[in-house]
Amino acid sequence: MVEQQRDFKLQDLTKRSTHLFQPQDQNLRTTLVPFTAINPTPASPKTEKHQRDTMFQIVGLQDITKSGIQYIELLMELIDSNDGFADRQRGGAGGQGTRGGRANGRASGVGTRQRVINSVDVDDDGDGQGVNLQTNGFFVGGRRSFKLTLQDAFGNLCYAFEREELNFLRNGETGGQLYPVKMGSKLLVRSGSELVYNSFWLRNTDVFYLGGEVEKMNYRLFERELQRFKDSIGYRF
Repeated sequence: MVEQQRDFKLQDLTKRSTHLFQPQDQNLRTTLVPFTAINPTPASPKTEKHQRDTMFQIVGLQDITKSGIQYIELLMELIDSNDGFADRQRGGAGGQGTRGGRANGRASGVGTRQRVINSVDVDDDGDGQGVNLQTNGFFVGGRRSFKLTLQDAFGNLCYAFEREELNFLRNGETGGQLYPVKMGSKLLVRSGSELVYNSFWLRNTDVFYLGGEVEKMNYRLFERELQRFKDSIGYRF
């Protein structure tokens, strides 16, 4: 059976055989090239220039102005909000509306439609659909700076940092969220972009954000990220 092709923005970039480019995107085929790291030597220049337009997918994102503890607290709050929403949905459908009724864990919600709360929003309007950070002050009055983990079509990984605030991480709809873009979303990094010891330092003119996502990369993202941060600092509580 031939695997059904979908828009490449919704595909894992490393599965190149399944990509389907829309007519207007055919020129992007030439950007599916490997990122080649340079082995630095004492004589190597600190800064290099990226040589080719390269398509990446975002597989990791972290606000480096936030500590591991802050991330743990925020992720626990998001997970708790999702659990509470799922409980209310089950209660409205005639099921148990409290956590004590979860005899079968999350499977007890099978058959009900569940909405995933996936935002931590500084502009929460109080409707209960987001987590308001104005009460804990993590983002209020502060400047965010992101580290991105990028993956090319050949599976090579590299980091990218912000030389200036990147607009696609701060748009009006998702700019206040803990993860303002979906994992697996596609980012074109242009030739001439600055590389410092094999990490990009990006300006808005260096990138073109195409959006998209890879569904499996976003499944239970908060739970996986929570465990990662706990492991990284030896959190045992």
